[in-house]
Amino acid sequence: MLTTLVIGLIMGLMSGLLAGLFGLGGGVVLVPMLLVWLRVTGWPEDSIMVSAVATSLASIVFTSAWAVRKHHLRGAVIWSFVRRLAVMIGLGTLLGATFARSMPASALKILFAFYLLVVGLRMIRRVTVSSGAQQAGPVTDAINALIIGALSAMLGIGGGTLTVPYLLKRGLVMTQAVATASALGFPIAVFGSLGYLFWGWRDYQSPGYFMAETVLLGILLGSALATPLAVALAHRLQAERLRQAFAVVMLLVAAKLLIPALQQWLAGGI
Repeated sequence: MLTTLVIGLIMGLMSGLLAGLFGLGGGVVLVPMLLVWLRVTGWPEDSIMVSAVATSLASIVFTSAWAVRKHHLRGAVIWSFVRRLAVMIGLGTLLGATFARSMPASALKILFAFYLLVVGLRMIRRVTVSSGAQQAGPVTDAINALIIGALSAMLGIGGGTLTVPYLLKRGLVMTQAVATASALGFPIAVFGSLGYLFWGWRDYQSPGYFMAETVLLGILLGSALATPLAVALAHRLQAERLRQAFAVVMLLVAAKLLIPALQQWLAGGI
């Protein structure tokens, strides 16, 4: 139990530091680490990817709640957008958890690997989304929210890398987009966790896709400890080079996931 707690603590520290330095959601960092740890500990191969995704979402429930409070106190959360998008994001998240349950493990790995590739390339190129109000009706907002929720649940992320660009196009400035995306990350994490929990009980008469709560406790403690340190480091270190170095790491992780999964798919095993 102590070993598991320490491992979770290390994961939380690393995800908190990297997320703070590079502006990424913890899921981008946590899922690859959880994949390695689950495989080393002998977790069933066919459920490793889903287990990592579900555990990442469960940790984001608590970390996103803290982030929302912090942003709200600074007046950065645009709650009108939260109310407009939250319901469909929640529905999309439940659908995404259901799809992930029925998807072959290799397909889910390919999806996550492509996601890492896109994020990694964006970090290397430092792609920015220009702000500027873009009109969107309720239907457009609903469709985009549904897609964001579904992909976030399937990838085990808080949705920031998907939500922020959309909010920027809708006219929010960067600080508002990040803060509002954090608020929308909370229903993603809650509904995603509930979805995986439901299917775990239904299929296995147990939480099924979740790891022991000891690991989650370690991750949460590590993330909480890392946050102030990440802020301090961001002002001292050469963030530009660190950002590019981490992007390369993500591309390597994506390749490590993608190549075997594609080989399995081409061999007809997906």
